[in-house]
This record gives sequence, structure tokens and C-alpha cells, in this order.
Amino acid sequence: MSKSETVKTVRQSIAIATLVIFMAASCIIAFIAVKPYQKTEIKYSVNAIETAAAYTEAQIKAFDNSSSRRRAEFSTELFNKCFAAGMIYGGNEKNLEQAAETLSLDAVAITDDKSNFIAAYSAVTEGDDVRASFKKGENLKKIDAIKLLNSVVKNNTTKKISDPITTPDGKTMFVVATQLKNDEGAIIGTTLICVTPENYAELQGAELAESCGPNVLVAKDGTTISCTFEAGKDLNLADFAKKGSKPFKINLDKKTYDAVYTTVGNYQALTLMEAQPRIETDDNHWVIFISILSGNLILAAAGAVLFLTSDKKKNKKNNE
Repeated sequence: MSKSETVKTVRQSIAIATLVIFMAASCIIAFIAVKPYQKTEIKYSVNAIETAAAYTEAQIKAFDNSSSRRRAEFSTELFNKCFAAGMIYGGNEKNLEQAAETLSLDAVAITDDKSNFIAAYSAVTEGDDVRASFKKGENLKKIDAIKLLNSVVKNNTTKKISDPITTPDGKTMFVVATQLKNDEGAIIGTTLICVTPENYAELQGAELAESCGPNVLVAKDGTTISCTFEAGKDLNLADFAKKGSKPFKINLDKKTYDAVYTTVGNYQALTLMEAQPRIETDDNHWVIFISILSGNLILAAAGAVLFLTSDKKKNKKNNE
């Protein structure tokens, strides 16, 4: 083999080796960059449950901030009914039934200054029920559930509302007392009414979870007051307090949920959102990698053809 042919062979080997190295490097870089072997993470909004929990918190804050005003309005409404009942009474016991019907009262009574019922009307006359005690001849001090209202008769306060009383049918009732005065302004007794307000549950937050959205559980001082999903009624929010405010997962009814525990003053809440799958295989990465590999092979083949063609043309020119 002549010296020129040897040089030619060496150059060809170097060119081929260089081409192979560049092509291999290109494939390796493409493999690393594209990562066809790796699963694709579906980018669901990771803030979805946090956004829902923030909305729950905002609704509870708004409810809590307005609770004092709403309780004041509630009390004012009850006192106004009690004052109105005393006005309708006007010294005539027969007017008490009309007062009950007009003001939507369960019972109404008038006492003297010794706490004795001198006039009374009640829609409930029998059973273990405070309303059944509203009858002429009864004494306020002897009715355990409401005897604290006697402070109105003793002129220690002008008006007072009892603690909530649960009726036999499960409703919440209040007994309200206001001073009864004569035309000269002297205290002659007390007006008492029993009332079962329809808006009391709303006042306590029974509809609070509904305003927050689906899958929300709200408690006050650890006691559930509102819930928008059936499985949540059996949950104890205290079990989730240690989770803090960070999202976590919970399994209910064979489903997995993302959850956030929230605390607002005396209120606690659990916001849930059905968890979404986070990972799935994406074959498009292999398509991309194969496309890059095919392109490299085509370029390599084109380069080889050009190299060989150029060499033949050079030899032909030298022979001439």
C-alpha cells in the first residue's frame, strides 16, 4: 500500500470514528434530555385543596365576625315578641291565645310580683315539657328549667332569655322574660313567652358547611354543627388537629381524598377534595427519542454518501 493510500485510509478511519462518536453523543444527549423511560407527572393543580380550604376559612371568618351582630338581632327579636305579648295581654287572660297566634309563640304567661302565674296559655298542656307548666296557679320559682328568670320579677334585670331548651320533638326552644309594669311605671309582674325560633339553627351555623362547599365538616368547640357529606358526620375533628394546616390524605367510603384541617377561633373545619391520579405513562417521549435517533441515522448516512462521493471525484480528477 502506497503512502498516499495509507494516509487516505487513516483519514477515512478518523472521519468514520468522528462521525460515529458525534452520532453516539447526540443519541446519548437526546436520551438524557428526553428521558423516554420516565413516567410523566400530570400537573394537576396542587393548590386545589388549599384553595378550597382557604375559601372554607374565609367563610367561617365572615360567619364568626358577624355572629355577635346576628345574636344581638336574635335576642332583640325575642324580647320584642315578649314585650308585644305583654301589650296584647292588657289585663285580659283571653287575649293570651291571640298573642300566641299573632306572635307565633308556643306558650305565654303573666306573673304577679310574687312569681305566681295569674294568666297563662299554652299549646302544650301535658307531658314533661316546660310549656305544659305554663298554667294559671303555677309559680316560676318552682319550674327548674326556667327558675333563673325569676331575677326579672325581683327587678335584678329588666329582661332575660333562658338557656336553650330541647323540646321532646328535638327542637330548640327559649323562654323569655320581660318586666310588666302598670301605667305609673311600677313593676307588677313579668311577661313570659316560650318560643321555638326557626332561624336558631342558622344562627348556630347549621348551614355554614353548605356555604363553604361540598365535602366540608365544621365544628364549634369540638362539636360538629354542620356537614355537607354523609361520611363526615361520624368523624371527630379532634383526630385531625395534629395534622396542622398542611394537606394530607384521608380514606372514606373506599375513596381517597386530599384534606386540610382548619381552625378559626372556636371553629374547626375539615375540607376534602377527591384525590386525582398524579402519575401516568406517556409514550410520546419514546416517539420523540426515536425521531431524534432516526434523524441522526439519516444525517450520518448522508454524511457517509457525501464523503464517499467527494473521494471518488477527487480520484477521478487526479487521474485526469
